[in-house]
Amino acid sequence: MKVAIYTRVSTLEQANEGYSIGEQERKLKQFCDINDWKVVDVYVDAGISGGSLKRPSLQKLLNDIDKFDMILVYKLDRLTRSVRDLLDLLEIFDQNNVAFRSATEVYDTTNAMGRLFVTLVGAMAEWERATTRERTLYGKEGALESGKYLGHVPFYYDLVDNKLIPNENRKYVDYIIKRLKENISATQIGKELSNMKDTPVKFNKTMVIQILHSPTAHGHTKYGKFFKENTHEPVITQEDYNTAIKILSTRRHTYKQNHTSIFRGKIECPNNCGRFLHLNVNKIKRADGSYYLRQYYKCDKCSREKKPSTIIRYDMMQQAFMKYLNNLSFDTIEPPENNDDQEQFEIDIAKVMRQREKYQKAWAMDLMTDDEFKARMKETDTLLKQASEKEVENNELEFEQVVKIQKLLQKSWKNLSEDKKEDLIAATIDKIQIELIRGNKTVNSPNEVKIKDVSFLL
Repeated sequence: MKVAIYTRVSTLEQANEGYSIGEQERKLKQFCDINDWKVVDVYVDAGISGGSLKRPSLQKLLNDIDKFDMILVYKLDRLTRSVRDLLDLLEIFDQNNVAFRSATEVYDTTNAMGRLFVTLVGAMAEWERATTRERTLYGKEGALESGKYLGHVPFYYDLVDNKLIPNENRKYVDYIIKRLKENISATQIGKELSNMKDTPVKFNKTMVIQILHSPTAHGHTKYGKFFKENTHEPVITQEDYNTAIKILSTRRHTYKQNHTSIFRGKIECPNNCGRFLHLNVNKIKRADGSYYLRQYYKCDKCSREKKPSTIIRYDMMQQAFMKYLNNLSFDTIEPPENNDDQEQFEIDIAKVMRQREKYQKAWAMDLMTDDEFKARMKETDTLLKQASEKEVENNELEFEQVVKIQKLLQKSWKNLSEDKKEDLIAATIDKIQIELIRGNKTVNSPNEVKIKDVSFLL
């Protein structure tokens, strides 16, 4: 068996207890001779404490661990005085199939009794670690309960007397909330912040979302499993958080891309899958080496699921939209559904009609004079007339708005840039329903599009 001898002594131990390096080495070599073991090398740490594993010869021994079969020490405390370090070393030895033995004690991993003893030592070390963790956790929970803040301090807070105090960097959090309320995506906000000078952190979409959902930003403390509300001043109120989350959950993907998409998030999929068509832009190289852009709308979901083609050329969609607007007339617009105010007028009219019936019965039974009856009937006539005029006025107002939008689009469309067209569509159009007339791929005939209906934002 190939053996590595390890010896160690501190200056104090050598003076007080006589643990000389030479004496250890002599006895260990005799021990190897008796057992007919071959000594490969002797590793000596002279004048170094055993309280740490950062010892030159010990580290060299660990690096040479594949050169021998056993590590031999005079006493266990020559290797280490720490139970935790002992467990770590024994684990390294075991992983490399190297036995460990103490010449004067029962530490011997080459036999069953020795392995049992080492296992017990390991169990005690694990118990010690678990107990230490529990004490540390209890101590930290006590500190948190008393109002002290532990853990990472976000860039928008300062830690003053173990308390979080918002600092001037909260302006970046305010900017995030402001832009989210304006229906700007987290991706776009991250880009805007990353372009600012001297920011305290590197901003991106992930950072924006993390700040928004951070319990710390909401004034709460979360440390491991510990959670306590209202421990410090929030930089995001619950109201702002709810508003931002609602916008993020309901918004369509209308943030700015590297290219302009006039009808972004507006064209409903003709396959009725519930999605909206997305603009795809491909850079195509011509035979002469020049490039051109191939732009078309399609439903990504239907494309992945190999459903019937939804591809519409970008220019053909614009042509179909303008054709629809030019053919749109006031008479063809269906009146919008009654809103809550109109429903309220219907309810009021029903009450007025019932009241008229009561007046008629009272007059017929001589419970009301002729003059009183005429006066009451005149009052109900006035109410019915007002309700009718109001309902017509509401419908006329909505029709008038549609006509204004139609004229605005027709008049300004040709003179607008692509960006301005996108902004105008976003502000005036809710959604566009289309009918697709699929072309013939064999003769390279593209799909044609016909607009069935446009819902305006009134």
